[in-house]
Amino acid sequence: MKKKHIVFATDDNYVQHLGVALRSLLVNNKDSSFVIHILNNGVTQKNKERLEEICDDDECRIEFLDVKDSAFDSEESGRWGKAMYYRLLIPELIHEQKVLYLDVDIIVNRSIDALYDQNIDEEYAAAVEDLWADPVRRERLKMHPDSRYFNSGVMLINVKKWREDNIPEQIRDFLSSHHETLESPDQDALNAVIDGKWKRLPLKYNQYDKHTGKDSKAFSASFTAKELGEAGAAPVIIHYVGGRKPWHYRCEHPKKDLYWKYLGMTPFKGYLPKDVTFRNMVSKNTPKILKNPLRYVKKGSSS
Repeated sequence: MKKKHIVFATDDNYVQHLGVALRSLLVNNKDSSFVIHILNNGVTQKNKERLEEICDDDECRIEFLDVKDSAFDSEESGRWGKAMYYRLLIPELIHEQKVLYLDVDIIVNRSIDALYDQNIDEEYAAAVEDLWADPVRRERLKMHPDSRYFNSGVMLINVKKWREDNIPEQIRDFLSSHHETLESPDQDALNAVIDGKWKRLPLKYNQYDKHTGKDSKAFSASFTAKELGEAGAAPVIIHYVGGRKPWHYRCEHPKKDLYWKYLGMTPFKGYLPKDVTFRNMVSKNTPKILKNPLRYVKKGSSS
């Protein structure tokens, strides 16, 4: 069986979430064989063993690729951390034709066969369009007016083409010269350098919009009714974007229970959200009308 090469990037702070993503991948792809490349810095030996326990199968092999954060001292990271840059090392560390890169804040909900088998011989990557990048942002990145902007949390990468055209070095150069204007440093730089030379995938392969199909003119304009329907009813990969993740007590994502389902199948089970405080419990469980009664009075009087 031909192995699929999957890449994650993490530090020890996010290793639990990587474990959940990995378990969901294996549970929903039992007929596939994997090599899991984990680009990491500071992951403890104990946590490496926990990940290997999740991948304890003849059809799954983990390769830990240790990265030094000092390699990215010149890059701005802010709240995201240096791990977001680790994927720039993929062409240097992984000698495959293509790999599927996945952020750790995802759940694989179905088979990834059709995604992995996409032909990207002529493109740098295959990804899902990110609609939160408006024309002003694309202009600031000096992208071509017709180029679309993709979400980099799920990327099928043409490693050979990245290596041949020195894409990582181009991205580093862009980061160095534009770091003050970047909103999402690595994703902005990826889009600026690749500039439209990527293959568009249906939303179901990176379902990052928790309200798909609900009064979203932007999504209806960019994705077909079929694509929106599939992303809402049968997403292949669910991506928990935003500040509140399923492991946060106050997260309200409609599919957050899937995170806890797969967490229970890992050595990391038993985790309790760190933001379970009395104040947050009151805030989360107080009806919206009690939190801001004037808003509802005004709304009612205008109807």
